[in-house]
Amino acid sequence: MLWFHSRTVLQQVLQQETIDDLVTSRSIGLHSADSLLWFQQPDEIKKLVGDRSGFGQNGVFIAGQRCRLIRDQLDVDPIFTLDLKTAADADGNAYGICVGKSKTAIVIVKGIKDATGGQLSSKLYSVVEYLRKSNY
Repeated sequence: MLWFHSRTVLQQVLQQETIDDLVTSRSIGLHSADSLLWFQQPDEIKKLVGDRSGFGQNGVFIAGQRCRLIRDQLDVDPIFTLDLKTAADADGNAYGICVGKSKTAIVIVKGIKDATGGQLSSKLYSVVEYLRKSNY
């Protein structure tokens, strides 16, 4: 389980205007009431941290929703982020998803409709950097 000070940092990130949803693989329960990411499947998490070579052609599923790969820097030190975009919903809206990897956790954020991948990635970078420096 993540310690309280890490939870506080994650809560601060969740309050950012560009972040709609945040979930960690450690299930600390920071999510919005209508959370898409709350239903993240364990096999989807395994694919995120496994072989991602097919993501460019085949995409990836996050909480059962198909996403396309924008940028994969999940194994690039010190970045450790993966930028994705959801398929358009019934209203034609697509959302940015950013995945961050610390030493012991995967953190996933979903942006609001108009948030750019760069906005999500920079916010998530600070969380991942903090977790890594705290040995998580």
